[in-house]
Amino acid sequence: MTKLGITNRERWLVTVFSLGILIALAIAYQPVMFNFFCSDDFYIVAWLSHCKQNPLLLFQAVYEGTPYYRPVLNFLLFLEHLLCGTNSVLFRLISIGYLLVTAVIFWFILCELGNMGEMDKGQNESRRPLTNWCFFSAGFFLLYPLHTEPINWFVCTTELLTGLFIMISFLFYILWQKKQKFLFALISFFVAACAFLTKEIAVILPAILFLYEFLVASNIQESRSDLSRLKSFAHNLFSAFKRSLIYWIMLIAYLCLRKIMTGNFLGNWSNAVFHFSDNSVMYKAWLQSLQAIIFPLSSAVFSSRSIIYYFWIILIVSLVISTVVCVLTNPRRIRLLMFLVGWFLLCLVPMAKLLWITPDLLDARYGYIASIPLCAFLMFGLAFGKEEKLRSKTRYTIFLCILSFSCFILHINNEAWAEAGKLTSGLLGEFKRLHSIVPDSERIYLLNIPVKYNGVAIAGLKSLESMNDKPFLDRTYSNCVWLLNDDQNLPIGLLHDSIEQGKIKSHFFSLDAADRKFHAVKMYKQSMFDTKNTDVVKNVVCQSINGSSKVKVHSIENLGRAKIVSKRRTIYTWSAKKIPCWSTDAFVFKVNVSRKLVSKSTEVVQVAFTNDISANTNETNQVSFPLQLKEGEQWLVVPLRGKPGWSFGGYCRDVSIAFPLTAYANIEEAHAASFSEFLPRMNLDNSHYNPQVGQIELKTSIPAIIDYSVLPLNECTGVALEVIAPGEYFSDLNSPKSDTRSVIEYFSKGSTGQIKLTRNQLPVAGFYKLRLRPLNENREQCGFCSDHVIMHAAN
Repeated sequence: MTKLGITNRERWLVTVFSLGILIALAIAYQPVMFNFFCSDDFYIVAWLSHCKQNPLLLFQAVYEGTPYYRPVLNFLLFLEHLLCGTNSVLFRLISIGYLLVTAVIFWFILCELGNMGEMDKGQNESRRPLTNWCFFSAGFFLLYPLHTEPINWFVCTTELLTGLFIMISFLFYILWQKKQKFLFALISFFVAACAFLTKEIAVILPAILFLYEFLVASNIQESRSDLSRLKSFAHNLFSAFKRSLIYWIMLIAYLCLRKIMTGNFLGNWSNAVFHFSDNSVMYKAWLQSLQAIIFPLSSAVFSSRSIIYYFWIILIVSLVISTVVCVLTNPRRIRLLMFLVGWFLLCLVPMAKLLWITPDLLDARYGYIASIPLCAFLMFGLAFGKEEKLRSKTRYTIFLCILSFSCFILHINNEAWAEAGKLTSGLLGEFKRLHSIVPDSERIYLLNIPVKYNGVAIAGLKSLESMNDKPFLDRTYSNCVWLLNDDQNLPIGLLHDSIEQGKIKSHFFSLDAADRKFHAVKMYKQSMFDTKNTDVVKNVVCQSINGSSKVKVHSIENLGRAKIVSKRRTIYTWSAKKIPCWSTDAFVFKVNVSRKLVSKSTEVVQVAFTNDISANTNETNQVSFPLQLKEGEQWLVVPLRGKPGWSFGGYCRDVSIAFPLTAYANIEEAHAASFSEFLPRMNLDNSHYNPQVGQIELKTSIPAIIDYSVLPLNECTGVALEVIAPGEYFSDLNSPKSDTRSVIEYFSKGSTGQIKLTRNQLPVAGFYKLRLRPLNENREQCGFCSDHVIMHAAN
């Protein structure tokens, strides 16, 4: 028997398994071992390249306007960039290196935790399960399927470094308390400072140390105390705080430094980016995120009903039961397991407002640090179980099966990233091609670039700009703009005439999902609208535009009555081919509601479409519209004009309409309508208007003058100006209703008139959206709102 309590044979077994884990790690990440970046990677690498000319930028924020202070992170990323350039394979190998070092530190921490919480002096036989626990946990952590995003996305180096610094500081804190060597304390303090200056989540470090002192290290002290249980509890609580006090002081000093540097004690994102509209949504997101952390099988490649998914559930449930049973058989381990659970929860608390890991594992990085104590918890029962039949060979066989299964899932998750990497690499090649055929003086608008693909972020914050800039292309970014399918930053509706008449030198390209190449957008201008059997429809639409009889309507035939009744709603889907998106302004539906909600007077229906550039229905090509929940017939007019994903879509393919819960309805008629000439018109010749970008430049000393006309709208006697603040968007384009968030409420009388805007009317500098709402003599809405225009208010 060796000094560690394991035989030489078992030592060789651990060595062989360790080599096997490294081979499994290589197999798991083999699909992504080629050069590709995704989303914000492009922006960060481009920013690091610019830092070569101005290294002082490393001590400022990476993201403009965001209160970061991460100088250690910036410095280490800069060193990586100097070493790797734009070769992401080297970045990925470094990330795997961080993962390996973290696993080694994890091993040593578990060894110390086990010595504290599990063993007494002289119990050398107990070291064998402790060694197994350290080995099993570290190995499982290395191959845990959640880690695809942290390793493959260069942005997530932040999580890797923060987790590594927290673990190193924790380990040397334990060694300092155990051996009372001040050198260990200095190392722990220094690495803790590095953790704070790497990412804000490091604020959990003092809490982890406090929890460790209270639940693990205090075991021995409590057994020697003669105080009552309550006094002993208070004593241990005070002692834990006292021992970790210096780290709390460091945390306070860091927060004060952060306040000085960023103007903010806590938080690095504004409320605008938080996903949650209310607490109920947040709670559901947390549950979804916990599910994704514990069952990390990407829905992009694994179905929730697949046998592999069920096998993983059975595996995790079995490991949890094994750990709980192991604890119940020896209550002395309860504190150690409570510490692991507390550690896991602490890792998630700082991201409470951002914690939304989707089923396809987007934002899985938020669970990376939490996966460390999770792996230790899951492996505890396998390592410490006392069953006679569960000998060492059996334990290692079970562990081998677990690792093999985990490696297989991690490999498949990485294949999803590999497909996304091929897409982004192809985009770079396509950008080079576009710039070779389009002069830099002419603007390029790009559509149908996915925000994410297979659960992988493709296009994000300034990423498309950086992809078209140095060091990725041998040029300086100037003329490439990415349009989301529901983007309002380019006023498509307002630019209809300018685009048709060739007044602007712009090019519109759409990414084809099949061949992954950009193709010029086809704008079908020919009219197919007729007047056959559409009198009633015209009257319905004309109610919103004051009785005009010139509205053009086209009936959609062959509705097919194809209805799908799900547990939540009724959905109708039908073909609407050969309807030209460019000249279609709205869908009109005749609906017969046979059941209504008693508690609400209105509810939302969702109208979705597919066309030549959007072959699949998703959240970007949907329009929400209110349904009056009253029994009987009613008409719905759903505006589509101005949505890039619709306007540039070529021909429509399919349309679906989803009714709200319990609102059962029949679609009796469906029509396409064109009424653009009856919207309020704006003449922007005197407003410093740039038709190339659809934007008004509002300067401090020069007002913008908007000439308007509502002559085609019979009952309209004036307009109201609506202006939406920077960062906000109109809820519905060309809506028959006003937007209550308008920062300016200005009314003008007359069928024609003039509106003057000055810079001092707007609260802050930025890009505003404005439009005109037609009014009758009683200042009531009559007709649809005009196309919107962008207004840039300068400082």
